[in-house]
Amino acid sequence: MSISDNELYELFGALTNDVITPQQHDLLAEALSKDAVARELYYQYTDVHIGLRRIFDLSDLLGPTGTLDSDASKELSPARHGKQRRLNVWTHFGAIAATILGVLGFHILVRDEVTVPASIPVAESTTSNLPVSYIATLVKSADCIWEGEHGPKFDGQRLLTNELHLREGVAEFGFDAGVRIVMEGPAFLTIDSATSAMLTNGKVVLHGSEMSGPFALRTPLTTLLDIGTEYGAVVGPQGDTEVYVFDGEVSVIPSADTDSDVEPQQMTVGQASRFETTGRTSIDFASTRFVRQVPESSLPSLNQKKALLAYEGFDYQTKRLGNANGGLGWIGPWRAWYRKNEPSFSRVRFDNALGQGSCLRVFGKKKVSWRTLENPIRLDTDGVYYLSFLLRKIGELEHEKSQWGAIELRTSDSQNDDSKLSIGMSSERFLCITHNKQQLLSAPSMPINETIRFVLKIVAGQEAPDQVMARWYGPAESLGVNEPYIWSARLQPEYGNAVFNQLSIRVGGDVGYLVDELRLGTNWSSIANGSSMEPIKH
Repeated sequence: MSISDNELYELFGALTNDVITPQQHDLLAEALSKDAVARELYYQYTDVHIGLRRIFDLSDLLGPTGTLDSDASKELSPARHGKQRRLNVWTHFGAIAATILGVLGFHILVRDEVTVPASIPVAESTTSNLPVSYIATLVKSADCIWEGEHGPKFDGQRLLTNELHLREGVAEFGFDAGVRIVMEGPAFLTIDSATSAMLTNGKVVLHGSEMSGPFALRTPLTTLLDIGTEYGAVVGPQGDTEVYVFDGEVSVIPSADTDSDVEPQQMTVGQASRFETTGRTSIDFASTRFVRQVPESSLPSLNQKKALLAYEGFDYQTKRLGNANGGLGWIGPWRAWYRKNEPSFSRVRFDNALGQGSCLRVFGKKKVSWRTLENPIRLDTDGVYYLSFLLRKIGELEHEKSQWGAIELRTSDSQNDDSKLSIGMSSERFLCITHNKQQLLSAPSMPINETIRFVLKIVAGQEAPDQVMARWYGPAESLGVNEPYIWSARLQPEYGNAVFNQLSIRVGGDVGYLVDELRLGTNWSSIANGSSMEPIKH
């Protein structure tokens, strides 16, 4: 069976508006059961209109045939979930969600177990085997105190659909769809999806992305839709909503769950309005009420020397790598992979070519140099890690010849462990990251004989999946004060409990690479502060 995207969207619209016929329902269910593209379009559509979390909550009430049990139907009264029309929509969405779950099968819900050698103890995890998707990141916070057990624990943490209750402070969240939200406590925000959230009370400022689709910020009385807009929203104790448009336009749509007299509105820059059950009132444009950017925290910050776990500037007088045991956060000197614990001498040397002082020069033939980390990277506990380094490829071979260079993180007790994590330049000069059995190449290709900065971010979780993302910077780019909102490549989240205590530099093929300014830390500042990318000294 073949069905066009336009026909699918017509079926989605009929479903949302509660006018879908039994024949259309059967046609939609069949399309979702046989076509992966149709399922993806369905996920995207429901992201905007409802939020996936609410769909799968309803699946708990579905019977084995994908229909609501009679007892469960009684519990879903209009008093609990609003008007009867919305109950019908939930029923349709829930039935089709159950169809998807039945089609995909239980095998996609179970992850492969990743083990770590017994000699390296790992923390116990109580995670379920259900698949999850991260949709936002806590980019920066200041003086925050969170209510509840599931509030964010550190800057850089990836977030699932979640309820965020901020008692004090200011926090900025970057959504994968491109939108940023600055939340000021006290406030209560529920993240529904990458394109929607619910503000129950408090203040937020939304920074829209001109390249992304509309983001739906719901309040008790309204839904605010924007495209590339910056606006502030305040929700009071009774659900009344104030909207201040700083840039662009905002569409205000009355909530279908209320019987208020709010009419649809189009607000433009410089306008401010209060929406109550009795309707809309224009108010003074008081933009100073909002914190539009997160300030520096007044609380004691994490000592940068503690946040910087390892550093290597390769600034040695000797050209013999086996005598190179400087830097910070290492156990022992650099060594040759194939000689195990013997120092590395051949085809590896130091040159005055990158950054300030000398750098490491690694030639090909699958040459490897490695060193042991004093503080391992642990995927069995909650945390975030950042790895950065400078890399420059020397020369270019014929296209079909192997000529890659990478930095790998491994468990020393298992050198062939599939859980290894690597970042580097592929033979085609693409950014390449691998973890477990995932591999991702990201265009465009990188230049030859120019210094490139690589940055790897690792989000680890004891009860949440781990995620790896990477980005590369050209010679004219700087890291910036805060971590980027957009990464060049991002692997799918996976559960794992690996403990990486070894870092290796690997080069394949008859080609050389220069490596310098290697930094590993637990926050963005630990790799960004004090780092520079000087031009090549030739």
